[in-house]
Amino acid sequence: MRRATSGASLPLAKQLSPVLSVAAREGPYAFKFEGLTLWLVTKNADIKATIDAMNPNCPRYQAHATLHYNMGSDEKQARAKFTELREQLQSQGQGPLDLKCAGPPEYWGDHAPYDMRAIGLTHHRTRELDALHAQAAAVFGLDYEEPTPHTSLVYDWIGSPAVNQGVVDEIREKWPALGGAVRFDGLALVDMRDADVGEWKILDRMDFAEEEQYEEDDLETVATA
Repeated sequence: MRRATSGASLPLAKQLSPVLSVAAREGPYAFKFEGLTLWLVTKNADIKATIDAMNPNCPRYQAHATLHYNMGSDEKQARAKFTELREQLQSQGQGPLDLKCAGPPEYWGDHAPYDMRAIGLTHHRTRELDALHAQAAAVFGLDYEEPTPHTSLVYDWIGSPAVNQGVVDEIREKWPALGGAVRFDGLALVDMRDADVGEWKILDRMDFAEEEQYEEDDLETVATA
């Protein structure tokens, strides 16, 4: 993975001021994503604050981890399948998913398929997450793919000098709790058809049943290769 030059000794505003003009030649990050998608959504205040404060070249977006990306483009069918999945989960008493992070926020570098340079959190899988992932795939008729749970905190165009290890260091300093566990308390059907970040639209959603107690030590993670 390539790493940009670190600007850890400077606050974000000073890092960005001399390079925003370079990144802005292509304007705000506006890659067009594909398909109807399922998100796990979170109300985590630190994640929301990071997204709001640290994305100078990207529209703001709902904090989430993608459960299934690009499930096709038939909205009527997807809405019906989402209703079916919601009814199943409600009858099961589906509670929030508490996913431990593999560590603090990371510089992910360039990701060519989405013309993106990014910073985010990687989550450990759990048996509960795997079960929900498989159940959703069955309802929507999707081929099996291993879940890769993660939460993106910063987006910009590939190669952007405004996204670097120094920004990661500042996020870690400002929000030191990031890197613990994140509670995902709902599921959303999202329209990402030919849409950039600012055009993403939540079509439907459900809240998971609240639990009385959250014991972090009880989280069981699934080893990943």
